[in-house]
Amino acid sequence: MNNTISTNIIVLKKTVYQESSLIVSSISAEYGKVDFIIKGARRVTKKESPIVDIFRELAVEYRETRSGLNSPIFLDLVKEYDQIALNPNIFVEVSRLSSFLLKNIYPRVACDRVYAAFTNLLRKSADGRMETFDITLLKLVFLSENGLLPEYFEAKSISSFQCTTEEKRQRKFLNKLISYAEGNIPNMPKLSTEYQTKFSSWIINLCCHNGLG
Repeated sequence: MNNTISTNIIVLKKTVYQESSLIVSSISAEYGKVDFIIKGARRVTKKESPIVDIFRELAVEYRETRSGLNSPIFLDLVKEYDQIALNPNIFVEVSRLSSFLLKNIYPRVACDRVYAAFTNLLRKSADGRMETFDITLLKLVFLSENGLLPEYFEAKSISSFQCTTEEKRQRKFLNKLISYAEGNIPNMPKLSTEYQTKFSSWIINLCCHNGLG
């Protein structure tokens, strides 16, 4: 476990450790959940201020340890979304989603699609544009990336020639929602409030069925 790893992370949780250090839980697109102990992370000097905070994207270089609590060799700020804290309701929703990701993403298991969707959600949250349905869509991406959607909706499970016209339409629509959540298309397909409510309930039930916290 002495190989040096370079990646970007999004900080999901930080815990004060001793006088000036932090224990940080984060996710990486390539390496899944990654935990760090960052010594001196809270120290403030005339030349620099702390760069580690929740919902910030950081470039990090580190060597894995057997304990799973890694110490960065290099750490730099890529993007901050501190404006999220200005909207208490959005901050609470994003914090709940962070807890969901920390419970269900595992170390050394890539989550590049979830990472992209979460980054997209952070951008919207910082701009005050995030809606409750965006939380549902990120969980949809999580279910899709981990193969937890019903086989009916899995692209590889049913050949296109086996699908009816209606089935093709439904699968295409679901893929549009996923693409929007990941930031690949700019506009979400038009949905009624009633449909959003029913769809959100379906996603919640799928998460419960699969034992996701």
